[in-house]
Amino acid sequence: MTLEEVKSIFRSGDEKAMKKALPAIESNDSLKTEVLEYYADILKYTGGKALADILKIPKNLATKKVRAKKWEPNANSIEILNHLMVDYLSLWNDPIPIWVKHTNFRSLSFVKCPEGDIIYPISAYEFEIRECGLEQIPDAVRDVNAKRLAFSGNRIKVIPDWVFETAERLNVGDNRIEKIELVKDSTIDTLRLGGNKITDISFLVHFPRLTFLVLSNNRISDFPNLPGSLLRYLYIDKCDFTQIPESFNALQKLYGLFFDHNPITTIPELKMPNLDSLDISGTPIGEEHNIKGSMSGNDTQAFLNRNKEVDNGFVEICRLLESHAIQKVEEAYDMLRANEASLKKAEQRYLKFIRARLGVGATIFDFGKAMYSETDVDALRKTLTKSNISLSLAYLDDATSKMLVDFLGSIAASVVDIKALKEGLAASNSEEELVRLGNAKLQEIRNAIYEVTQTYKDGWFGQLLYDFSSKTHYALAFDHTHFDIANTSPYAEAFFVFLQCFATDDYYIDVFQSDAPRFGEIFWLMPYIPKVIWFDVTPVYPLSPLSFKRSASLSENNAGKRIKSKLASEAAIESPE
Repeated sequence: MTLEEVKSIFRSGDEKAMKKALPAIESNDSLKTEVLEYYADILKYTGGKALADILKIPKNLATKKVRAKKWEPNANSIEILNHLMVDYLSLWNDPIPIWVKHTNFRSLSFVKCPEGDIIYPISAYEFEIRECGLEQIPDAVRDVNAKRLAFSGNRIKVIPDWVFETAERLNVGDNRIEKIELVKDSTIDTLRLGGNKITDISFLVHFPRLTFLVLSNNRISDFPNLPGSLLRYLYIDKCDFTQIPESFNALQKLYGLFFDHNPITTIPELKMPNLDSLDISGTPIGEEHNIKGSMSGNDTQAFLNRNKEVDNGFVEICRLLESHAIQKVEEAYDMLRANEASLKKAEQRYLKFIRARLGVGATIFDFGKAMYSETDVDALRKTLTKSNISLSLAYLDDATSKMLVDFLGSIAASVVDIKALKEGLAASNSEEELVRLGNAKLQEIRNAIYEVTQTYKDGWFGQLLYDFSSKTHYALAFDHTHFDIANTSPYAEAFFVFLQCFATDDYYIDVFQSDAPRFGEIFWLMPYIPKVIWFDVTPVYPLSPLSFKRSASLSENNAGKRIKSKLASEAAIESPE
């Protein structure tokens, strides 16, 4: 190994490769001397002495103690700085070291610094000048070539065109901007404009990639029609709206709408099936409906559909069936025999669950035999953590695990054909296509489950379904869990589909000294593969039906790895992370 090879490794930012190179350098005295001499100036500045301290240079540069030292880099250290990526550095009126301009930064913030003291780095992925009294965005920022720019809390009135052409994320909140004029489309996907003096937002037609938008605390009272918009989150609180514009119906991908503290008195009919979070608190209509904060999931869709015509006859049948009283269940049977339309609705809602419990020959009139007791319902509710954002199957016996899988799996299977879902996803030609299709399918399933819940949620069945579908979960925990019988459920794969519908993108499954869950092919077909942590359990993974390989993160007895999907009879390919 030569010095040039060492320099190349340390410039790569690949910590694994750097650590791997250290023993080879340590074992070669002449090379070690050469390397330490090359890095001597910058090691002295950061307080490093050993060869391994080279790995710490980026982190140490960001410490206040090191920044406070007076140091002007020599030619070698400037060359080194050119290839480092400092994770984070925030300068709060500190003496600003001259080496800043020679360095690549992942994130660099100047806060409350006089404009004349700001030193511009050669590049930064994220670059911020906050509360510095800027009246305009300096031209020097353009050379930084940052993808994420922030200039909040200044006195800026105009944003130059080049910002909209180069940035991906822009924060110019709490300035003095009155209008934005664009003649061509922008590349920005995240835009924060809250706390300005904007009255006209027709410029939004020039942001086709926008997914996150903050317009809070402006003098806005109308919203443009944006067909085909990719917008996912819209913060438009504390403005001057007297009603929610019908143009919001064009925002079909919108997931979160925060409209609180506007003087809105009416809400038109909104068809926004993807909307999961809605905040209209602090508004006249919010007070009318006693809404105190942000609604989510089922509650959001229930509010949007509050004027939808209700089939009171079918609701009465659900009330009787879910009463836990056999006499009332029998009364519901008589009503079903007399009304074919209600019979079909009841079969759609309950039949998969009944057959999960009693077998494929069971009918809707076996509901009384299949229903869970109050004790069963309580046992299932206890799997939800107090915050309702994770699911724990700790110490569950076989019977309770099977009940949970049967219930949630049968719900998913009642609104989607799992076999057809798998075949459609497996036909994807690339991971990008699979993620896009999978997300769309999960949203359809989630909306259909919301519909089942909203039909009737006061009985044991509806309330239990509401409990499991009203929050977004981030984890599923197995701890001394008996799960072998649950693995035999006809709806085992549908159970994991249900969980994916109400899971975060970074969802994980923790299996500790438990029966191994059998995920089935659906594990590789979901848009986001959960990380699985196995401890004192032999990992079990299915074959993948895809034509391409996907990777999943796993941790086995604290050893982090990545595993690629098995295709046909191939062995799984593992590599340490």
